[in-house]
Amino acid sequence: MRESEINAALTELNKTTPEIEASAFVSKDGLIIASALAAGMDEEQLGAVVASIFSFSDQATTELGCGTLEQVVFTGTERRILVIEAGLHASLCIIATPTAPLAALFANAERAAQCFTNPRGPVVSLKYDASLDVFVHDGGLSPDEQAALNILQPAISKALPFLVNRFYELLMEDPDIALKLESQAEAMKVPHLAWLQQLFIPGHGQSFITVQRQSPAFKNLAAIPPVYIASSIAFLRVALPPLLAVNAPVQPRNNDALLRLFDLCQYLTDPEYGKVFEAFDNVKMQRAVARQA
Repeated sequence: MRESEINAALTELNKTTPEIEASAFVSKDGLIIASALAAGMDEEQLGAVVASIFSFSDQATTELGCGTLEQVVFTGTERRILVIEAGLHASLCIIATPTAPLAALFANAERAAQCFTNPRGPVVSLKYDASLDVFVHDGGLSPDEQAALNILQPAISKALPFLVNRFYELLMEDPDIALKLESQAEAMKVPHLAWLQQLFIPGHGQSFITVQRQSPAFKNLAAIPPVYIASSIAFLRVALPPLLAVNAPVQPRNNDALLRLFDLCQYLTDPEYGKVFEAFDNVKMQRAVARQA
């Protein structure tokens, strides 16, 4: 892989997870192969430390009978460090804030390592999504709204099986759809419900989108025609709030958070949906230029 492609993979990795402060590919003997470091960070020191971490951890893993070392995680009061293998002769080191979600770090680190170790194949882009940044900033979930979703999560988990069943019942009432689905409806319910159940995890910004796209539950949605996924989101927008009003304390803020999450789901499952927000991004840029003039 060319040096420019490796550097691009690191830059994209840092953008994809805002909590990442620095990242680098390091050889097993401590040489920096490529890096995207914060100002003031010492490359030589980082390379030496990473090589020592991986060497010691590899020895400990062997002696304790843990098999082959795959990753090492340190969490301190100031930073979280993740080191994973990137082929036989290198490792990827990520330095992030201590609150960085591990699931997002692991998912993004594995994809960046794949870019490094697959020089003959196509480079797997992390797909930093500028329009999503606009979407999350202008229409995304605030910390209070995320907290509200966490409060609602138990009631939502109980309601979803009933609602998914009800959604497919409504679909099958249409003779044309019933003819198309035939015996597939029951099989479609399983991945559909599994995906919906995992949506209510803490953190619904860029890392949420990335983790969701990497999850097996999301990939299993490929077996379901997209129109039914979009229809189910529209159905839940209408059906879920009244149900929660009976079984959970639904206040206006909680309801707003729920509807915003469904917008994120729409973005997640329909790539064309994000193009709506490109106009907002262009307006922002035009206003910024006008202010500087």
